[in-house]
Amino acid sequence: MITVTLIIFCRIVNNVNIVVENLILKFVEEDIVISINVKTLEIFSVNSEWKRAFADLSAPDFVLRRLIEFTDLTVCLDKCDPTDGKIHVYQDPLIYRCSLQTRVHTKYDNIHSTMPSTTKIHTMCETLNMSFTDTQLTMFLRLIELINAIYYGELQLGSSKKHKPAETVEKAVGETGEPQTGIA
Repeated sequence: MITVTLIIFCRIVNNVNIVVENLILKFVEEDIVISINVKTLEIFSVNSEWKRAFADLSAPDFVLRRLIEFTDLTVCLDKCDPTDGKIHVYQDPLIYRCSLQTRVHTKYDNIHSTMPSTTKIHTMCETLNMSFTDTQLTMFLRLIELINAIYYGELQLGSSKKHKPAETVEKAVGETGEPQTGIA
């Protein structure tokens, strides 16, 4: 049985507004440093017209909508020196001072559902200017490979070294100077 306290608690949770100022996230993998800077990140409840409003999960649609606004999003991709861990030459940002909105549409089967039946996420950006240098492009491709390796279970999170297959074929020069092929 649902109590009045639980109903009030759910209404409060459904309408919590979150504001984060000057958010900086950094990810370092070997010689790659990616940093994401956001001046303001705001998450709040909205109505069916995506205007800020009090949200209540009710019949007939059982839908909660949230809007996530990013103001002045900047993404940088730089190369650090593996010997001292410092960035000696800063590259131009990949994305500079971009603002975007993400709409989250969460549908429940009924008022008693604890998990949503459907969640739709749409991201919109009025203008997005991206630029890659040659150095950034190779680092970006390495990051894509890293994400794929993590996704397919070939690399575990928290591990900075790629796992090598059990058998690798290597070529070595023998005493005769002839190339030799062997399994290491």
